[in-house]
Amino acid sequence: MPARLADTAAGAREVARAVAALGTGARLTEVAALSGLEPAECASTVDALVAARILTHGPSPAFRAPLVAEAVRRGIPRHQRSQLHRR
Repeated sequence: MPARLADTAAGAREVARAVAALGTGARLTEVAALSGLEPAECASTVDALVAARILTHGPSPAFRAPLVAEAVRRGIPRHQRSQLHRR
């Protein structure tokens, strides 16, 4: 997982993993549900990730760089990845 991500905000790892698992077009409410954060906390975390230039802002949070998205995806333990996809 990129070092910048770990230093960004509480919940950043969970939000990044949710965005990576959901892919392009995921709504903030879906990211919040999958990350386990309350919607307001998720929105604040997305804002911190945007400020850190990890995510883009808009109706659907997305990674700025496909390589970062792939690094986050690969950083999700296999058992967690399958759990995320089942949700």
